[in-house]
Amino acid sequence: MPRQPAVPCADGEEPNPPTDPEAEKRICQARLERVRCELEVERLLREEKERAEAKPARERTVERWRQEEAQRRRERHDRRAAFWEKRRERQDAVGGVSGTLNVLLTLGLPPLVALLVYAIASSGKTGEILAVGSLTAASAFAVGALLGFLFGIPRTVAAASGATTGQAGTGSAPANTADAHRFAANTNLEQISDWLTKILVGVGLVQIHAVSGAVEDLADGLAPGLGSQGFSVAVALLVSFSITGFVSAYLFTRLRLQGAFEVAGALKQVAKAHDENAAIALVQQQLTPGPDKPTLSALTKALEKAPVEIRTQAFFMARRQRLENWSGEGSEAEEREFGGLSIPVFEALVACDTEREYYRSRAELGYALLEQSPPQATAAKARLDEAIELRPPTLINRTPLYELNRAYAEIVRDPASPAGRPASPEVADAVRKDLAAVVEWLGPVERSKYAVIDKWLAVNSAGTDPENLAAQELRKRFQENARPS
Repeated sequence: MPRQPAVPCADGEEPNPPTDPEAEKRICQARLERVRCELEVERLLREEKERAEAKPARERTVERWRQEEAQRRRERHDRRAAFWEKRRERQDAVGGVSGTLNVLLTLGLPPLVALLVYAIASSGKTGEILAVGSLTAASAFAVGALLGFLFGIPRTVAAASGATTGQAGTGSAPANTADAHRFAANTNLEQISDWLTKILVGVGLVQIHAVSGAVEDLADGLAPGLGSQGFSVAVALLVSFSITGFVSAYLFTRLRLQGAFEVAGALKQVAKAHDENAAIALVQQQLTPGPDKPTLSALTKALEKAPVEIRTQAFFMARRQRLENWSGEGSEAEEREFGGLSIPVFEALVACDTEREYYRSRAELGYALLEQSPPQATAAKARLDEAIELRPPTLINRTPLYELNRAYAEIVRDPASPAGRPASPEVADAVRKDLAAVVEWLGPVERSKYAVIDKWLAVNSAGTDPENLAAQELRKRFQENARPS
């Protein structure tokens, strides 16, 4: 067998004789063991490095946990301190729960102790005396508490509403005057308390000589159930617990009930402010150009909850937007679209006016509908009919545009007008009647409306019939008084 060449060894290793298999095996095992040792050492070093790097993170986590726990302990301590502080304040409050309890114990405990001692001393009747005495004390306490409650009821100071009523009465505010008093406090209990206290004081002063006799009669009736000294015990229980009930109920009602009323009033003001802000926000959202618009039902509900002043503000906001141009630089279509954003506001105001007391919101809605392209003449005429019906007759000279716009709506929705044909007798009579009623008070009229009305008068006044002659005279007066703007 030919001899194998020597296997090269690593640096520092002795060459292995190739002819000795056992030696080669031991060498391989030694090499394998050394590689394993190197890997293990490398792993240990890597783990030690990871532990060294993770130690600060753990320390930071532990420190954070400790800080959070300390914060929680401080918060619990602060809550307990606040609780006991509030409890001490309630206890120190004169006439509060604890103060009333102190008065009750101070005035009521001695008679109860005396009753208990007396019942124990009366052998054989302890239970009967305690039962009758307790019922007597409770009844006297209840009567005194009722009187103390009646005398201690706080009175509500009503806010002056003359300014609101005066503003609403002019017809300029698109809201109901009853809304100003919708949440007024019910003062029936206060009135009853006032009447009863005056009656009791008056009758008591007049019949003061009869009070002692009534007390004696009541004590005589209770005496058999209170032992040998039943009369004296009955009188003492009646007097002491009547005073105790009166003073305790008066203090509690005077201070605690008044505080409850004030809290309820504050909550009412908060709710009112929330309703006002919500209504104005929805109106502004509706009047601002953009895709997001509130629904008509949401706008109506918000204005229904709002007070008169907010509805008035919403009315003038929508009216100003209808009258003003968008920027003065946009096209006529853009300006009409911008003015049309006021229509839902006027519709919501009209829906809120369930009493049908205000006409200006209906008239403004009619104007806005007529200014659309194309004009919504039928709906506009219906709203103008309502406005003229609700308007006081004495104000016709101040609002001649109501009839003028209703006549314009009647002309626009008549199929004969675009073709230049004379109108039917019914339409012609309605238009002439409206124009004749207000022609002497007319002034500036929108140019497009002036042209339509003047053209209609020219078409419907041709001829020599009396009606045509009257129409010619009406046209002449219209041209003299009205002028295009």
